[in-house]
Amino acid sequence: MKQVLQHARTGEITVQEVPPPQLLPGCVLVRIAASVVSAGTERASAEFARKSLLQKAKSRPDLVREVIGKVQRDGILSAIQAVRSRLDQPQSPGYSSAGTVIAVGAGVNDLQPGDRVACAGAGFAVHAFPRVLRQGTQCLSTKQPLRRSVQSRSMASELPKQSLEMSWR
Repeated sequence: MKQVLQHARTGEITVQEVPPPQLLPGCVLVRIAASVVSAGTERASAEFARKSLLQKAKSRPDLVREVIGKVQRDGILSAIQAVRSRLDQPQSPGYSSAGTVIAVGAGVNDLQPGDRVACAGAGFAVHAFPRVLRQGTQCLSTKQPLRRSVQSRSMASELPKQSLEMSWR
């Protein structure tokens, strides 16, 4: 399966072949039809990735605190290894998409293959095809027919929940 990945050290964005997702209990497999590419979010992410390690530390003191905690708990070598590992691990950009359920995991009773859904959540509703999402928290659905375009449904995470429910009727 193809997925958009962003490399944390350089900000470079590539499309790579990755293993297909495994359907888990309580989750649904969604064929993504549209995924929001937010110019502001994607640009900020790319700009952060291009920064030097010192610049990253200055702009994200919360991460610096995490590293200091790791040094105190596990030692400096372990902390350095964790930072390098995180920087070497490509990130999956995206946080809002829409598509069609193609399979449901055990315990999912209110969605079925063919249902159209909106998906939300950084790290979950990423630019990939297909995608496994937790039903109810990352995958929003309604029994009302969706009359909006798939592109506008993919922006569902941008709307307040009450607007989302009203816009699907």
